Amino acid sequence: MSYVDTIVDTFGGVRPMATAIGCSPSTVMSWKVRGSIPDQHKLNVLTCAKSLGFELSEVQFFPHAESSLEQACAGPYEPFGAKYV
Repeated sequence: MSYVDTIVDTFGGVRPMATAIGCSPSTVMSWKVRGSIPDQHKLNVLTCAKSLGFELSEVQFFPHAESSLEQACAGPYEPFGAKYV
């Protein structure tokens, strides 16, 4: 289940979400199929969710950001250019 599925389910499905955010159901369905919401739409979706009283947070829209940061910081520290000295 992708983060998009969770967000769409919070709105009650594809059609209710599309109506709430002012776009077509086919647009929301394409996001579900693709498994991501385009960045330029995320703020609108989050704002609409909050105005409807849904408990969604910014973190839910960027599910891989924390794990990517953790992975980037997990490797051994090597100063920039150290291999070339």
